[in-house]
Amino acid sequence: MGASPITACAANMATPNKPPATFLALLTLLPVTEFPEVVECLLVTGQSADYQLRVRVPDMEEYQAFLLNKITRIEGVTDVHSSFIMREVVSKTEMPLNHMILS
Repeated sequence: MGASPITACAANMATPNKPPATFLALLTLLPVTEFPEVVECLLVTGQSADYQLRVRVPDMEEYQAFLLNKITRIEGVTDVHSSFIMREVVSKTEMPLNHMILS
């Protein structure tokens, strides 16, 4: 049996001194939307990053190639911080909304 694919959260992309509307415009222009390794791209707040990516690659060598050949070559990427998912504790696809109903 082969190794399991690696899931990582990566790429702190900072665009200093840009108005919020510019962030949204950049999101649609980011080349990450075309990268097959990227399964999720989030505009985030409260961290040193502007964007957080979730990527899936077969192994660490592919992750290194992804970072060096794609992410670090994007204009505006000033820092990359990677965290690797060791185990999913809870992963739901359904979203129960009963708790949101107002009485």
